[in-house]
Amino acid sequence: MRTSEVYQSKNQTGFTLVELLLVLSLVGLVLAGIFQFFFFTHKSYAYADARSQVIQDVNLFFTQLERDIRSASEPNDDTKAVRILNNGQQIDIYRYNNSASRYERISYRINPSDSTQLQRGFISTATQDTSADPQYGTIPNNGTGAWKTIVSNLLPGSPEVFKDNRNDPISSRRLIDVSVFVKHPSLNESIKMETALMSRTGKSTTSIITSDNSYVAVTSVKIDPASISAPRNGLNNVFVTATVEPANATNKNLLWKQRLGSIAWVKFPEYSFSYDDGTTELLDSLDVNFDLYRDRLTTRSGQKVRITVEKYNFLDLFVPWYGNPRTTDIRVESPDGPFATLTISQSY
Repeated sequence: MRTSEVYQSKNQTGFTLVELLLVLSLVGLVLAGIFQFFFFTHKSYAYADARSQVIQDVNLFFTQLERDIRSASEPNDDTKAVRILNNGQQIDIYRYNNSASRYERISYRINPSDSTQLQRGFISTATQDTSADPQYGTIPNNGTGAWKTIVSNLLPGSPEVFKDNRNDPISSRRLIDVSVFVKHPSLNESIKMETALMSRTGKSTTSIITSDNSYVAVTSVKIDPASISAPRNGLNNVFVTATVEPANATNKNLLWKQRLGSIAWVKFPEYSFSYDDGTTELLDSLDVNFDLYRDRLTTRSGQKVRITVEKYNFLDLFVPWYGNPRTTDIRVESPDGPFATLTISQSY
């Protein structure tokens, strides 16, 4: 009988307990890194999404409010086109709807029952009301014109949202400062966004003048400097001042308008959304008119405005409307009609 032989390989190998623990530790570290990466990515996305939502909501509010204020008109001799109420927590805007032949009152307010909500509502009538500050009735809570929340997550106890402290009492034009503080539940900090809006319509200068001739119209606008010649590397801090004449003019508001072709290389860095963490985002949703200008900002006579001219890159030479030198102009208008033009040029 043959005896079976058992052969064992001298090269037989395996994992020791130490090696197994080391591998498991390395795998754990890799998985932890992957988890942290996805967690950080998800958190960053949620943060950016929440911030974007806040900016979008307030941006739409600014756009709608701007449209309403720019179309405002005085309902009668005893009422301004735009009124600030409740210590800056509400604004009433009057206008006449030509297409519907109705007198309208549009109102924005902090919700009395929930101070974290900003609401808009309106009401109208076919009959003119000659009394001071006409209401045209009560804005309903539902149905046509009802109060609707347009911005949520306002900071409770926020300071006044609307301000009208830069206009002379007799002026028919209004320059409204708007400021909101929003605290989204997904954000650790609040976001402050602000702008300034000026009404365009209203009574003519002739109808504003009272019996004592107290209304003084603007006769001209002066810009200092009247022209800017920028070097190829651009300019970071150019301060321009526009002033109305005569100095005792009643309405000292000025509207700055920029020719569309220069928006990419001439900036107004101060006209932006400002946040409490120091960052800014340029307001891009300003209205564009058929005159090839874009309304950029409103100021008072004598107020300094900072302008930045970007570097003139080689590729910019191939932009059809730039040329060498590239030029543009900024138009500064008074509601009374006069305007002045600032010319900006830059050679490569």
